[in-house]
Amino acid sequence: MDRILKRSMIFIALSLMFSSCSQQSTLVIGFAGGLSASSYDLGVSGMYGAMMAVEDINEKGGVLGRKLEIIFKNDANTPEGALKVDQEFVDEGIKIIIGHMTSGVADASVRYANENGVLLVSPTIAAAHLNQLDDALIRLIPDNLTQADSIWKVFEYKQSKKIAIVLSSTNYVFAQQITDRIREASSRDIIIDTLLHQGGEEGISATSRELINQGYDGVALLLPAEQVSKYAQYFRKFDYHPTVALPAWSMTSELYRLGGVSVEGFYAVNYVDFGADSPDETLFIEQYALRYGHEATFASILSYDAVQLVVQAMNGSGSTEPEKVKREILRGRRYSGLGGVFEIDAFGDTTRAIGIFVVRDGRFEPWQP
Repeated sequence: MDRILKRSMIFIALSLMFSSCSQQSTLVIGFAGGLSASSYDLGVSGMYGAMMAVEDINEKGGVLGRKLEIIFKNDANTPEGALKVDQEFVDEGIKIIIGHMTSGVADASVRYANENGVLLVSPTIAAAHLNQLDDALIRLIPDNLTQADSIWKVFEYKQSKKIAIVLSSTNYVFAQQITDRIREASSRDIIIDTLLHQGGEEGISATSRELINQGYDGVALLLPAEQVSKYAQYFRKFDYHPTVALPAWSMTSELYRLGGVSVEGFYAVNYVDFGADSPDETLFIEQYALRYGHEATFASILSYDAVQLVVQAMNGSGSTEPEKVKREILRGRRYSGLGGVFEIDAFGDTTRAIGIFVVRDGRFEPWQP
């Protein structure tokens, strides 16, 4: 974590330094995500993917005859942090933002964007209650109900009868919506209990003991990879082997870097089939690893696609005004990015395929039940 965060802080400092002297000659957009605390891997890997997109765009001549620049801000994965950085962007004259990265900050940010003419293009926000709204948010993944359906498929196939769902306290809306969907899908003879993740070693230890003592044969950890890896280590320590299912949020290289053999056999859902979607994606993954020293995540790939989507709409509309860029994106409907083909409807909601993966030998492999 320290290694990745130190790099992210360096890049933020550089981006701020360059922005002070070049905003007159370049076109500037923003990136907002959690670059510290929980979900840092989602925000940091998304930031790196966005940086690579900007570099590729500038190598090809930029956008509308100008170089593209991106400024990075840390929203700390809190509603207060998201609102703060959005206000800073607007004060700086930046009204197109790639982000935010978690559903837990979406309500505050989208409300502010609606009121202030900001366009948010989120690689990873999935909250279902934001569906079918004419708002300032465009997102590159479907709502989290598709993730819930896939998680339930794992438990159903493994014939889990007593399931515990551990909910994130910082991304609670996202986790609660998945929980409600799983309850709807399950039959009455299936026990489904929820536990709220408390954080800290003592909280994780206490929750792990409760899972073990209650004998749950299925566990959904709706948490970031860093926290999942700590639960996994407790499970291994006490020889506890339930079927464990994870949302896309957890499916980053930090999962097996921090969890090691403890996360072997865990299931995770995702909208990106790393390297299988296109040759360009494979090349991106290789270049990303060489540059940053860790593997690309779905957030890296979709952040790259989000920047490309915005630039395509700028070129198509001949404008950098948020409302015109938004209309151009909604007009296109069907797109092909590094992460595969996706469709954006008239409300800025996305449809794309989802897959189920299993951790084997420190890698995510497609699961074929």
